[in-house]
Amino acid sequence: MASGLIENMLEKSMQRVESRKAFRRPLADYQYVQGRMSDMKIASVVCRLMTYAGLEKLAANTEDASIVCSVGKFLAGEKLLEAAEHLVQLHGHLGFMNNHLSRQLRDAVGMRIAGGTSDIQRINIFNQMRHQHHLNANAAPVHMAAAE
Repeated sequence: MASGLIENMLEKSMQRVESRKAFRRPLADYQYVQGRMSDMKIASVVCRLMTYAGLEKLAANTEDASIVCSVGKFLAGEKLLEAAEHLVQLHGHLGFMNNHLSRQLRDAVGMRIAGGTSDIQRINIFNQMRHQHHLNANAAPVHMAAAE
């Protein structure tokens, strides 16, 4: 879901930065703008790939499926919010008016909370890491050094 929302933000932003000019040049010509747009695309790809990875792990019923899904949820919430902030900034004053742009920022904040806050996801990830550590520690054979 996050990837699709970010792609929509990218399309709106690309239209804006190609059509809006600053100092007789399209905003798209400026490195600052290019960096923000690239960050949004990176976020979209990362979210999509994490979703696929989580689904693949769940379908295969692997022991790390839960942690991969938690990492995916965490990244999706963080990257969606980052992309929404870029969207607002790339649109300048239009991003702060009560319209569809500011609505996307509010929705991104809401989705981050509804899916489990980042702090909750961090706790989930740590608990899963800890559980796996204990399983590995209990399963590992103990090697005793020969007494001399």
